[in-house]
Amino acid sequence: MTYTQILDEIFGLFNQGVINNSVTAIGYVPNIYWDGVQSLDAIDQTKITLDIVNNVISDNIETIGHVNERLFKLVGYIRIDINCPITLNQSLYTGRKLIDVIINIYKGVTTNSGIWFRGIKINENIDYDVVKKISILIDYECSQTA
Repeated sequence: MTYTQILDEIFGLFNQGVINNSVTAIGYVPNIYWDGVQSLDAIDQTKITLDIVNNVISDNIETIGHVNERLFKLVGYIRIDINCPITLNQSLYTGRKLIDVIINIYKGVTTNSGIWFRGIKINENIDYDVVKKISILIDYECSQTA
């Protein structure tokens, strides 16, 4: 898989999981902000918003694949922020319901193309001026072709 294909698969799982399951959890689909596409400067204060960012930790040679193809072990994590506006009644309580939605998208999952999601960390102690932010970090690893 190429780096772009890896991101497409990771972000596609996120998008599908949030759209399919958030209405049951919180009553609506939150706005999703994609890194490099929309600006978080103008967060909608009327509902919870999500943003997702990819981070690569290491990209080391794993083995030699087919003829003239090197395989690299890509290790990284995605950070998903649940932005809970302080002006929205019970937004932190509602945002916590989305934690389960997001965890269930990735927990223990290995995709058909070999992306393995493993460790999950939650940080809900970050306060900002206009939102309370819950951050979910999900570790993954996979093979990437050169």
